[in-house]
Amino acid sequence: MIGTTFTIYRLDSGEIVSAPTVVFPEDHRQAYRDAALAPWGAEEHAVVEAPSTPALHYVGTLGGEPAVLDRPAMQVQVSKLSIAAGGTDEAVLTGLPDPCSVVIDAPDPLVETTVQEVAGGGFVFAAADPGTYTVEVRYFPFLPYEVEITAT
Repeated sequence: MIGTTFTIYRLDSGEIVSAPTVVFPEDHRQAYRDAALAPWGAEEHAVVEAPSTPALHYVGTLGGEPAVLDRPAMQVQVSKLSIAAGGTDEAVLTGLPDPCSVVIDAPDPLVETTVQEVAGGGFVFAAADPGTYTVEVRYFPFLPYEVEITAT
């Protein structure tokens, strides 16, 4: 019996959807590989025999073969971490992937989290109300970038 970690990923993006470790007899490798992939759909997904952590890795192609790779960090710059509330002062985020999603979580739990699709590599944040806002930038395969901006 051997134990192998199968990394199951989306063919269109390389996003890892599962990384089960399976113990099986050596002569049944292909059957267990196929069984690990079956619930996900072989048309949209594939499998590579390698350990991974979905939050930290993705599957890319190196030399024509799929390989588990580290998700790169974004190189985002923020002009300032503190702004005046009231909606006129701004913090500018630059170096964003183009396009990307920006998620804004307000300090008030009754205010719904907002998601904005952003193009052009930059985003301007202003807040009408005081508090600490969490701004998260998402674009796969990059690791999400998160910053807190305080409006006083």
